[in-house]
Amino acid sequence: MKSNKFTSKFIILIFLFSILAVILWNSDLAHNTVARIQWTQKKKEFKSDEISKVSFYTGGLNGREIEFIGKDKDNFMLTLSNSTFYKSNWQGMLDDSISIEITYSNSSKRYFEYCGGDIFQLSYNGSMFSIRNKNLEEILSKYIETT
Repeated sequence: MKSNKFTSKFIILIFLFSILAVILWNSDLAHNTVARIQWTQKKKEFKSDEISKVSFYTGGLNGREIEFIGKDKDNFMLTLSNSTFYKSNWQGMLDDSISIEITYSNSSKRYFEYCGGDIFQLSYNGSMFSIRNKNLEEILSKYIETT
């Protein structure tokens, strides 16, 4: 009889632990932890000397493509790599953003989004997350406001 009591308590305990694990895994806490690690890995990609240019389209009727090359590109990439992690976007993308294209020397391209304010959205290994950088916003706003 004691064996049945112990077994039923053990099963209930395992069940409750499983529910707790599912809740935590589907929470912002878990996704933010994973995305923060991915941002640490992703920012190493931006310190590469293999980046040939950074460009974006300002949008609108009189929109134009802006290219950063040389020192402007290096400054932009250094500022980007110094951004801080903001949050995971595991529930969906942020809308109304400007796409920024990073072109590497081997002609491959990577994209990330400027979402307004000091928020930027990136993806890495299938996960999406946001970063913040006031200095990066100031660099982009010079070009966006003048168009």
